[in-house]
Amino acid sequence: MKRIYTIVSVIILGFASSLTAQAQGGLRWGIMGGANFSKFSTNKEELKSDLFTAFHVGPMVEYELPIFPLALEAGLLYSQKGANFGDDGKDFLSFKSNLIEIPVNVKGYVFSIPAARFFILAGPSFNFVLNTNINKINADKINDIKANKVGIGLNAGLGVEVLKYLQISATFNAAMSDSYKLESASKSFNDFFNKKEKGFSVTARVLF
Repeated sequence: MKRIYTIVSVIILGFASSLTAQAQGGLRWGIMGGANFSKFSTNKEELKSDLFTAFHVGPMVEYELPIFPLALEAGLLYSQKGANFGDDGKDFLSFKSNLIEIPVNVKGYVFSIPAARFFILAGPSFNFVLNTNINKINADKINDIKANKVGIGLNAGLGVEVLKYLQISATFNAAMSDSYKLESASKSFNDFFNKKEKGFSVTARVLF
């Protein structure tokens, strides 16, 4: 975990330093925030994972390349994700994690109209778990659940920038690593429970 954290920190700091040194009007700072909608895939109709609604917020930086209609974006976000599990329409189990999330996206500005331009984005996201509600889950339901402290995911989405200062985007998020370990859980639960979170987010960015 320390090695991964160090590598990611060096990348982000190096990226920010490089932008500061090279920027000629293409560097913009800002704040981004919005809603997360996440869940886990399940293989049984009678026991489904419902969307867990939470939020993300934090500072960001964007550097727009001077030649191509591309930009590099990085954020440092406080984020919540999780899932609700229901049986016959009733929620009986809820996972929640508080994270530090570092998305690093490439944004392509595809076309524009007066006062607005549209973009697509894609890139990895590095997640570091601060805490979870695992200790509060009833031991009679599932035993020995553990949250993985570090994770990585992929983002892909589209958005619009209005008047150069406000961006709105919708992004699909897919975890590439397991969010939880179910070491002593029953075989039936492990069989239907895909421990990789997926979902989408809606984000507003205010740029300066």
